[in-house]
Amino acid sequence: FDKHIRYESRKARADTRKRVRGRFVKASDTSDNQE
Repeated sequence: FDKHIRYESRKARADTRKRVRGRFVKASDTSDNQE
C-alpha cells in the first residue's frame, strides 16, 4: 500500500454499489426496498 489516496478504489466501489435508502445491500438482496 502506498500512503496516498488509498480510498479511491473504495469510493469507486461505493459509487457502483446497490443501495437501499443510502445503505449498502448485497447485490442479491433486492427484497428490502428498490429505488
